[in-house]
Amino acid sequence: MGEKENYSRARGALRLSALLALAFGIVAAVALTVLLVAAVSRMLNDHYWAGAVIIGALQLAGGFLLLRRGLTAVKTPSYSLQASRESLKDTAAWVKHAAER
Repeated sequence: MGEKENYSRARGALRLSALLALAFGIVAAVALTVLLVAAVSRMLNDHYWAGAVIIGALQLAGGFLLLRRGLTAVKTPSYSLQASRESLKDTAAWVKHAAER
């Protein structure tokens, strides 16, 4: 078996494992939601509509907070272009100095 075939098989196995992990995460999230709705509804004298509304509102609020946090993380640059240029100049000077030795 050639190296290219091994790479192709490994890549396929990686994709399959990622797909299975995603599917497991979705199933686990749905199961947790159903469990929380049932638990809250039990506390509210078996009013399942109220439990679903409460859990849904909590999930929406959590999703909104995560979305807002992600958007602020994307908007703030972690490394500016000017800093990158200065770092490259330092690296070039170091390489030039090391080559002269």
